[in-house]
Amino acid sequence: MKQGHLAIVVFFLMTACKQPVETPAEQIPQIQEIGLPVSGNSHLGRLKATEEALYFSWVQSSDKVDTLFYSSFKEGKWQEPIYVAHSTDWFVNWADFPAIAANGDKVLSNVLAKSDTGTYTYDIRLNLLDKDAISKLDFILHTDGTKSEHGFVSLLPWKEGFFATWLDGRNTAGGHGGHDGHSTAGAMTLRGAFIGPEGHIIGDTELDARICDCCQTAAALFPDGLLVAYRDRTEEEIRDISVVKYTTEEGWSSPMAVSGDNWEIAGCPVNGPSLSSLDKQVALAWFTAAAGEGKVNLKISKDGAETFGPAIRLDGGFATGRVDVEWLDSNRLAVLWMEPLEEMDGLVLKILNTEGEVLEHHIMATIDASRASGFPQLERLGTDLYISWTDVGAEGIGAKIRMKRLAITP
Repeated sequence: MKQGHLAIVVFFLMTACKQPVETPAEQIPQIQEIGLPVSGNSHLGRLKATEEALYFSWVQSSDKVDTLFYSSFKEGKWQEPIYVAHSTDWFVNWADFPAIAANGDKVLSNVLAKSDTGTYTYDIRLNLLDKDAISKLDFILHTDGTKSEHGFVSLLPWKEGFFATWLDGRNTAGGHGGHDGHSTAGAMTLRGAFIGPEGHIIGDTELDARICDCCQTAAALFPDGLLVAYRDRTEEEIRDISVVKYTTEEGWSSPMAVSGDNWEIAGCPVNGPSLSSLDKQVALAWFTAAAGEGKVNLKISKDGAETFGPAIRLDGGFATGRVDVEWLDSNRLAVLWMEPLEEMDGLVLKILNTEGEVLEHHIMATIDASRASGFPQLERLGTDLYISWTDVGAEGIGAKIRMKRLAITP
């Protein structure tokens, strides 16, 4: 991380801010903590809901061995954890984590496997399971063969298979100088591809030729296509949020700048956007510090991301970010993020309507603001919201993923 960026982050974490006065989650009857099928040092949890189940993946680390598992929450209980893969040679990072998606009986996940000795030389390896049994194991998503960075994956179900989008460093020629200072080699790119039901890669396409090097991607489905959001990067080092759209009739659109922050920063903020869609309604939430103070903003589109409404600021001041967003119904949505709360961060959840009016405001947990706490997750299954995060130093084992469930009021 560049020194300027490090100073900004330290400033965010140490500066005093407004103190939330809302009722803590443990005092609200409709919020319950949910036990998880994890053990040992667990982290990098990811959630993905279907109509029938909530899928949860995580990495368990012990004695330099990292193991990827997933489980599904069906009819009020977790199913037996499914082992996917393990290794001593994965790139395991607080911000660049495995993704998961489910489509019928098929589950697709990824890991980041080192391809060379460089810190940021790793490949995206996919694992496809069918009815919880391996269908295709450890196959590569991209075909460039360069010893460079590939990561920050988002996965979605698509037709009988899946869609993936990712950050691709093939044009950097391995020249990524690390997340502390970016190389003067070629730019990081955004790519997307479809994955058939048997694991074959289809239509690998460059979506943007120059983007921010280490912010997460996000993707959401439409009735006639899908949308990808990411942090862009201009020649002048403006790093705002852009989107690209795919439809079955027209293919991929050109990138469209959306956030309008005009955030000029010479290093990567490592804080990507989040997307959620419901029919043609789209919610885009993101972090910015364009004016020197961390903020969490939201924009809503009602026409399938053709246009977006004005930005709505959600945080209480000096936000840390790490946002997630989820539609509850056609009139309400929930946004999750981190912001300072006394000596820790508060894991803040707001439920608001499409006009931006806040209907509920909860402090779901206190959370360590360090990198080790990773990126909290938010997913809806039926009439419940599920919130997961990493509890750093839990029970003396290093880290443990925790989860709470919030019953959605009518």
